[in-house]
Amino acid sequence: MRILKINSIKMKKLIKNTLYIIAAALVVSACKKDLPLIILDTSDPTSPKLTATESKIALLEARESNTAVIFNWTKPAYNFKGSFKYTLQFAKAGTNFATPVNESAGNDLTKTYTEKAFNALILSMGVQAGTEGNVEVRIKSVLNDSVPPLYSNVYSMLVTPYSIEQFLYVPGDYQGWDPASAQIIRSANKNKQYEGYIYFAGGSGEFKFTDAPNWNKGIFGDASTGTSGNVASPGNNFKVIPPGYYKINANMNTNTWTATSPTWGLIGDAVPTTGWNSDRDMTYDAASKTYKITMDLNAGAIKFRANDDWPINFGDDGTNGSLEYNGANIPIGAAGNYTITLDLHGGGGKYTYVVKKN
Repeated sequence: MRILKINSIKMKKLIKNTLYIIAAALVVSACKKDLPLIILDTSDPTSPKLTATESKIALLEARESNTAVIFNWTKPAYNFKGSFKYTLQFAKAGTNFATPVNESAGNDLTKTYTEKAFNALILSMGVQAGTEGNVEVRIKSVLNDSVPPLYSNVYSMLVTPYSIEQFLYVPGDYQGWDPASAQIIRSANKNKQYEGYIYFAGGSGEFKFTDAPNWNKGIFGDASTGTSGNVASPGNNFKVIPPGYYKINANMNTNTWTATSPTWGLIGDAVPTTGWNSDRDMTYDAASKTYKITMDLNAGAIKFRANDDWPINFGDDGTNGSLEYNGANIPIGAAGNYTITLDLHGGGGKYTYVVKKN
């Protein structure tokens, strides 16, 4: 028999470590035996109840800092205490909250909206400015990920949002002096500098600006004879001579206005023969309020420009059908016969085009 000699110090360490392992095993065993299994009773919960201070609201920009509505709700309950997180959910009526707009409320039992904030929320749901939208609201309360959320009652509201765009209506004798059906000029940067392209057909070429689709609010005209370039309220009628197609600009910060008469053409290496050297004129279609041209194009690129020169020209920076001043060349992928449509009647920042292969 072989006898192993173990150093006494090593033997003491071995015994000590062994005792630690045995003690730990005993503790674990005791925990498994002594700790009860806790099961949360989530049956028969009490759902939150949602109320609001308003059920019908016509929002106004003039009151944007005022309180529009306050939502309040009760705390839900299970057969045990818990802390909930809440989300207000907004949806168009009849959609069953398939794709709601979610607004976090944290642990609070109330949420207040100003007219400006609530207007932005309602517009984000796709409710059109100036139209009454049927909106449904509910509270989603969450205890934790392992417990199904509790939902409140559905609260119904009728809400009319206002437009956050800046534009002016341009009624005149070209359309019967009716602001509601007039073309508009728009402030693309919302800085009270407006622009738009309008066809003043026949008549005297006289017009005015209004900031509503009626004659009840701000009315603006020329400070003098109709062509002075200065804006006054209500002022005399503006006037363009002769009547025709004009680019109208109005700066309501400086109370000035201008009118430029452009003709539009197509230019680029996709245009046979003339290329980048000169334009191919487009024709205005009063019925559709667009410029059009049908012609053969080569593979290459095109742009739109006014008055056979470059100070006013359009390209497309995103190749998405939306035009920008001095934008990128518009690609034409293959040679063929095309109809090109230029649409500027939407006002500043809303200029589009279509290139259709025939």
